[in-house]
Amino acid sequence: MSSFNIPNKVCNNLDSLTRRFWWKPKNQEGNILAWRSWDKLCFPKKQGGLGFKKAKEVNNALLAKLAWMIATKRDSLCMSILRTKYKISQNWLYADCPKRASPIWKAIEQAKKVIVKGACYSIRDGTTINVWQDPWAPWIQDFIPAPREAADAQRPLLVHHLFDPNLLCWKVDLVKALFDSPSAQAILSMLVPSKPSPDKLI
Repeated sequence: MSSFNIPNKVCNNLDSLTRRFWWKPKNQEGNILAWRSWDKLCFPKKQGGLGFKKAKEVNNALLAKLAWMIATKRDSLCMSILRTKYKISQNWLYADCPKRASPIWKAIEQAKKVIVKGACYSIRDGTTINVWQDPWAPWIQDFIPAPREAADAQRPLLVHHLFDPNLLCWKVDLVKALFDSPSAQAILSMLVPSKPSPDKLI
């Protein structure tokens, strides 16, 4: 379940077995009377449910965990083999799935959609973060700042070009010239790291 994209029909059957065990465990067949809907039982206990997990959601979460381990360069033999086999690059989260891939890898590629929604780079030295393509600016929609002029987005630019490592501050004039007002304000409210280290996806 943590390696393959389980078909919806199989997941529904697993949920059905759980419901039957809960409401009428002695009867393997026939109809059952459910005193509460399955959706409500899957709510957290704080919200009046029992905290059950839907099989498909668990399957998606486990696959997303694998995708996260690959994206964050987890140091393990399995992750190293996968990254080498499929030639994982810096922008893997936004790259298309290779045409020839195993079922396991296709499932991991589909799970990237979950990661992309909340992944953002934590700026350390800014040498690997593409300003216009990578998510790196919290408090902004999709974590990617908007350019002041559309043509500016065509210029290759890394985050470390935007701050002075000696003075440990942003180049205010440059930031205001490149980004629209909300994006510039959000960027300038971020702290420039005092001890440079490799950028980290969080």
